[in-house]
Amino acid sequence: MVSEKLNPFNTVGLKNIFRSLKYRNYRLFFSGQGISLIGTWMQRIAMPWLVYKITGSVFLLGVVGFAGQIPTFLLAPVAGVLTDRWNRYHVLIVTQIFAIFGIAMAHLEGVVVVYLRENLGITNSESNKESLEKFPKRDILIEESRELATIIMIMVIAFLTGLNWPEKIIFFLWTFAFWDLFYYLSLYILIKWPPTLKTIDVLFLIPRPWISPVWFPIGISLFTIIGIAVMHMFSIF
Repeated sequence: MVSEKLNPFNTVGLKNIFRSLKYRNYRLFFSGQGISLIGTWMQRIAMPWLVYKITGSVFLLGVVGFAGQIPTFLLAPVAGVLTDRWNRYHVLIVTQIFAIFGIAMAHLEGVVVVYLRENLGITNSESNKESLEKFPKRDILIEESRELATIIMIMVIAFLTGLNWPEKIIFFLWTFAFWDLFYYLSLYILIKWPPTLKTIDVLFLIPRPWISPVWFPIGISLFTIIGIAVMHMFSIF
């Protein structure tokens, strides 16, 4: 009897391991979480590899790793104090919907930019800083109105969905980050732009032109997405 209890290959013990799979809800959770984790680790491996391949920069490779770890380092000490503040199911559903919305908006804007560059005769090797000089004043005003409309759209859905001001702000930042990140991904898929993460881009025209290398907004978006995900993982919201 004692030997059976100590046997690590006890068949009764093995059956107990998978006993929870008898329940449909747990099977859905198990399979969904499994797929999610596969995607997470694919991203964790592919993102640093892509950054290093495009830039060849050890520094930027370190920045990507830093962005992935610093939220945990900063938030872990206070996570236990701030648990159970918000409805986690509500936050999970809404953030997934907002992510899809942000990705769809990013592709739509990428397509608009492709047509705009072709219409103005802008080559894909040019930075957007150089392209801005070719814009007629009337077209710049139109582009500023489009940027403002995009920001208002994200603000409105965040305001209508969030239950309180912290949630509204988090939903806005979450959607904005996905929109910004996948905007560059969409452009790269469509026209292979930007050629490198060091390419200079005009981030916004309002209230005045914001100009920086592409790696800066991509890094901020990644930091925001990872930070909010870690906050949710530690039940901070």
